Amino acid sequence: MSYDNNHECIYSIQVNAGKGINISARTFHLGQGDYLKIYDGKDNTAQVLGVFTGSAMLGLTLISTSNHLWLEFFSDAESMGEGFRLLYSRVIYEDSKCHKWDNVLPFPPASFSTF
Repeated sequence: MSYDNNHECIYSIQVNAGKGINISARTFHLGQGDYLKIYDGKDNTAQVLGVFTGSAMLGLTLISTSNHLWLEFFSDAESMGEGFRLLYSRVIYEDSKCHKWDNVLPFPPASFSTF
């Protein structure tokens, strides 16, 4: 399976207030010129956590500093890849001044993809 050329998708993830979001890629294979941009907030004015191309997000886990993530996926007219499947879950901040990321809740993990 793959995604279409000239494709644009916006994903907004929100969990309960006071929680964070843990996100990682189960699969991630984008065509040349295509990318996924992830923002640490509720829209594209937030700080950029990363811009991912090719298979760059495989093996990475990103954790938000708030209860929102904003993702923008763009594909150009040139090439297509297999796409991606992302998994996210909420994170409990044990101390709001010093985030301890080892307490990731296993429920309810959710996923979305370009497939």
